[in-house]
Amino acid sequence: GLGSFYYMAYATGHAAFDKPDILWVTVSLVVLVSIILHGMTVTPVMKYLEEN
Repeated sequence: GLGSFYYMAYATGHAAFDKPDILWVTVSLVVLVSIILHGMTVTPVMKYLEEN
């Protein structure tokens, strides 16, 4: 989540990377996919847990 961006900013500020743009895009994509997956699964999982 948001911490991923913090750690990425910290890492790029303290170390040299050949292509930091690719790292930023990768981290952003992973966070976006995580948000989408959590959003899609929370309702069915909560309904299942309420029923059982």
